Amino acid sequence: MRVIRSLVADKNPAVCDGLCSIIETQPDMKIVGSARDISEAMDKARKLHPEIILVDAGIPEEGGIEATRRIKKDIPGVKILILTTHPGYMRESFEAGADGYLMKDCCRSELFTTIREITEKRPAAC
Repeated sequence: MRVIRSLVADKNPAVCDGLCSIIETQPDMKIVGSARDISEAMDKARKLHPEIILVDAGIPEEGGIEATRRIKKDIPGVKILILTTHPGYMRESFEAGADGYLMKDCCRSELFTTIREITEKRPAAC
């Protein structure tokens, strides 16, 4: 069975830990790391080689949109799923290179489906 290697980058420790715990319930998904800011996320991504990084739109340092541009430039091939509480960032996220966009109040099944769709190279937005 193929296992999707994921890294979660969210400024809020409770949200980050919760996402990691939820994702780990899936037999085809594995959390390889978590980060509280974009520099930490990029360092861990280079070492741990996730297939997808879930990025908080409000991640410290530069925000999710600029973080997406930076990750896509520096770590080619990694997929980015932007997670947000504000629906107004979708267009900018995709223009920056995000592979998916999801509201944080989504249900678990939407999260799992979106991660799978992104890693199968299908566009995803919920």
